[in-house]
Amino acid sequence: MARDTKVQGKVGGYIFIESTESDQPYVQVPIRIIKDQRLSSGARMLYGILKWCGWRQQWRNEPGYQGQRLLADEFAVPVRSVKRYFEELRECGYLETERVGLGQPDNLIIKPPE
Repeated sequence: MARDTKVQGKVGGYIFIESTESDQPYVQVPIRIIKDQRLSSGARMLYGILKWCGWRQQWRNEPGYQGQRLLADEFAVPVRSVKRYFEELRECGYLETERVGLGQPDNLIIKPPE
């Protein structure tokens, strides 16, 4: 199917979205996080995943963040990688943790980019 790509005298380079899946959950990752060269792609993805976990907990009354091991299992990445991504987010000031207690996952504070 041919598409008219002329918009205000410009041609090509457009993105066409064939369908929207509004019933599927999604998160928005700030462009500042995406462009932050200090972060690996895994850390950028983790930022979005943690926002999604917070959304599930806050709005759907589902379990949110349940620890690094379960997070790694749910998203099929090694626990070691998750720990490294957490550290990257902390070092860049996008994540703070609060100790809760023995055997319980920490509370997470996701910080907006400044």
